[in-house]
Amino acid sequence: MASDPTDLIREADEHHYLAECTNSDCAGCECAACGDDWPCEVRRLRDALDAMRTELAEMTLSRAELADEAQKLRNWRDGDARRERDEVSAAQADRDEALQQLAEVNFALAEANAAVRAEHAERARWQDQQLCTAVEAEAALAEANATIARFKHEVNMIAAHRTDWDDNGPEHDEWLASLGEKRLGGPNIAYRGIQYAVTRLRRAIEGPQS
Repeated sequence: MASDPTDLIREADEHHYLAECTNSDCAGCECAACGDDWPCEVRRLRDALDAMRTELAEMTLSRAELADEAQKLRNWRDGDARRERDEVSAAQADRDEALQQLAEVNFALAEANAAVRAEHAERARWQDQQLCTAVEAEAALAEANATIARFKHEVNMIAAHRTDWDDNGPEHDEWLASLGEKRLGGPNIAYRGIQYAVTRLRRAIEGPQS
């Protein structure tokens, strides 16, 4: 008797030992209906082989399902890797853009600081110029006031002696000469001195003309 289940099945098929056995208690012993133990043994082996084939098919199906799941996992892993790379690339681009914007802001801030410093320097120069102008104006005003006072004094002196000019001409000519003036021309000379002082005052206030 063959020992391999496949050989047993093949040998039973060849000898037509697969007739239906009606003995429900047959468990590999001699079959009363068949007169031989081969058909029951072969049927048992065939059932076992069918079960093994079914199990193998299920295992094959499970293997295919596992392969499909594995492929899905690989796809998911690859997709995650791609998404991660895309996220890293996007983050890198965002960082580069932020750095560019920061550089532009720093450049604009530097320009603004330079403009502020230039404005402060110009304002300081203008203040110094105004201070010098004010000092010059005060000096010119003081000179003008002194000239006006001297003019008033000289006019008063001349007016006080005007009635005596015809009688004491040489004496008054000497007095006017001591003042640095000429007879009948003294007030005009003093007035020109006032005009000069006022002109200096105006120039000091208005500043140099371009």
